[in-house]
Amino acid sequence: MTAWQRVKSAAGWGLFLGLCDWVLASGIVRKMPTDAVWAIVIAQTLLGLVAGVEKWKAAWWLKGLVFGLAFNVPLALGLHFLRPEWGKILFFPLLVSGAAIGLFTVWVMRRKV
Repeated sequence: MTAWQRVKSAAGWGLFLGLCDWVLASGIVRKMPTDAVWAIVIAQTLLGLVAGVEKWKAAWWLKGLVFGLAFNVPLALGLHFLRPEWGKILFFPLLVSGAAIGLFTVWVMRRKV
């Protein structure tokens, strides 16, 4: 797999999993504003993009957790402070789903080397 194919695949997985994360979040919170939807989907797509570009030589599970939390802690904190009426409810689910998305994306990219 070429480097460009790896980046496209990782970003595609990030986009798909970001849409899944949005669906899960909208199941917890009934009405979600458009900016929050975009923030969730873009954060997961960027997570996938970084997972496809990175060259860090560490265990796949460590990379997945670090990338997942590195992108979702700012997302969860931003939504917590900008949308306090439902951002508090989504704080921990976003952290858990981000860690899971990071783990899954890095695991898939490890298999496609």
